[in-house]
Amino acid sequence: MRKTYSNVLIALLKGIVYSHQEEIWNTLMQPEHERDVRNYFADIHLDVIIDKAEGYAYLKQQQL
Repeated sequence: MRKTYSNVLIALLKGIVYSHQEEIWNTLMQPEHERDVRNYFADIHLDVIIDKAEGYAYLKQQQL
């Protein structure tokens, strides 16, 4: 089953996501998708860092 936010997961795994990537950014900015994306990456010990003011998001390894 394809998740509606799977394009966000793939984009974040590839690198930084910018607000000018409108389809991906807008999907990530939906609260229910943001929560699901954060939970998905938390399972593999990655944090989703989002700077809405500057318009970018990326993954960062959690400190264990």
